[in-house]
Amino acid sequence: MKSVTFRITKTIVLFGVIVLTGNTLCEAQVTIGLDAEPLKGALLQLKEQDEVNGELPNASKGLSFPRVALSVRNRLYPMFGSVSTPSNDYDSPGEIQAVNKEHAGMMVYNTYESALGETNPDLIFRKGFYAWTGDRWENLQIEATNALLLSNGTIRLGGALTQSQTTISVNAASQDLKIDVANNSTNATHGFFIDGLETQANSRAVVADVNTGKLGVAPVIPAMMAFFQSGTETGSIGTSINTGNPYVVPWEAADQITNNLVNFDSTEDSFELNEDGIVEISGMVNYRGGVGTSNTTIVINATLQLKKFNTSTWMDFSSVRGVYVGEVNAYRNTLNIPPALVQGQTGDKIRLILRRPPNSPSGYLGSDHTNDADAGIVVPYGTQFSKSIKIVAL
Repeated sequence: MKSVTFRITKTIVLFGVIVLTGNTLCEAQVTIGLDAEPLKGALLQLKEQDEVNGELPNASKGLSFPRVALSVRNRLYPMFGSVSTPSNDYDSPGEIQAVNKEHAGMMVYNTYESALGETNPDLIFRKGFYAWTGDRWENLQIEATNALLLSNGTIRLGGALTQSQTTISVNAASQDLKIDVANNSTNATHGFFIDGLETQANSRAVVADVNTGKLGVAPVIPAMMAFFQSGTETGSIGTSINTGNPYVVPWEAADQITNNLVNFDSTEDSFELNEDGIVEISGMVNYRGGVGTSNTTIVINATLQLKKFNTSTWMDFSSVRGVYVGEVNAYRNTLNIPPALVQGQTGDKIRLILRRPPNSPSGYLGSDHTNDADAGIVVPYGTQFSKSIKIVAL
């Protein structure tokens, strides 16, 4: 093949040479910038000095590509008009197909950047180099459907860059590093994790505050648990107990000892689970129901009840029965409800009740309970608490 070399400093001279050389130039290899032969495998080479080593620089300037504002991934706009006004030779399916194919390999620097919320893949553009493949513009930079993007000082990651992404940002005032994990209301399965970490001998658990989202370290991972405990006495409840209806054990927000598992509902003295999973439930209540006469027997059930999310019925779940005969019924007796497991769901509610059990075929077991002010839910002598409830996620 014939080799032709040029040293050209003015664009107009280059065009003049092209016109004068005609067919000869069309079949030649060309060097621009230096009076030297191009590389054997190059049709056109730009350089200012010969290469002694192929890895060393051979120029101090670069090639400036045309800067074009692209608009549609599968059309040659603005080269052939626009979406609303295509050129006459690019306005029919046959013409578009033919023109698209013959322009394969064309490269431009795109100056248009689509909005971050754009979801149509044919309208998504980022600034940078694009090549025409014969049917669409392809970004020569890394593009991925699961990617990183720096936008207005925030790193976005995970999912298509046009969709809701996890964001990493730094609070300018507190210098806190914040990670917002992308999520949606129908499939809350997204998360943030680090895989492949080594076990450390002098280690602490990384924990997160469920209210603030802040990360910290702890000697042990705290249990997901709600524990309420009270020393408050509630007397004069015998009349209510004698009806056989459930008496809901009352609680106050101040009774909370620890809680990262439930929402306390003071209007119905219940505890609402704030996440799904297996939970263990147990409780305790101290009760005095009689006055200690020899011919009376007090019978009482302490029961943990469960109401499933979006239902209205309370179901007995775990229970204990106390039977106190004669003088014992005047004592302040402890009813320990054994632990039981349940497959919990966010929104399920739990409560503790007292109830006089029914007798068959009618009436109720035992004698009537006293309505004295110092009877009911009480604090036994030598102790501090009248009731407690524990809910633990397993």
